[in-house]
Amino acid sequence: PYGTFQYYHANGKLKSTTEFVQGVHKVKTVIYHENGHKASEGVFIDQKKDGVWRYYANNDQLITVEEYVQGKRSGTWQVFSKETGNLLEETHYLNDRLNGVYKTFYTDGTVSLEENYLEGKRNGRSTAYFPKGKISVTGDYLKGKRIGSWEFYDASGKHRSTMEYAENGTSKTYVYLYNNG
Repeated sequence: PYGTFQYYHANGKLKSTTEFVQGVHKVKTVIYHENGHKASEGVFIDQKKDGVWRYYANNDQLITVEEYVQGKRSGTWQVFSKETGNLLEETHYLNDRLNGVYKTFYTDGTVSLEENYLEGKRNGRSTAYFPKGKISVTGDYLKGKRIGSWEFYDASGKHRSTMEYAENGTSKTYVYLYNNG
């Protein structure tokens, strides 16, 4: 194949355009929703996704950005709310595995969870937040397993419990009770 090919939905609206830049080696593709709005766009190299791919809701709102290197997830991936456009999730990949900071967000844009990954496993500090920004849970992972002290709080910020993790599982739990506030 050479040049630009167009494909259509059953309703006659454009479904996709595919531009063969270098035969089948490099192909630029844009896919459309049945209402004519763009659904996704990106490049294939040797029939594998490569570079940045963008996905859109049927109202043109950007909902996902993905990065690939030779068909493998690599780089930053983001998910956005189709209603508000706010960032809901941000993930980092290297060679098709989670690697780096992973964050999720409430619909208003505040952070709900922040974790670290190394070669596909949780590794390092993990912190979950209540909607108003106060810490809910925090602790560390090592090669995908909880280690050390994990601290649990209520929505008012009071420390409610601590769990101590040893290599073979939970070793101690401390519960905090408050008298007169």
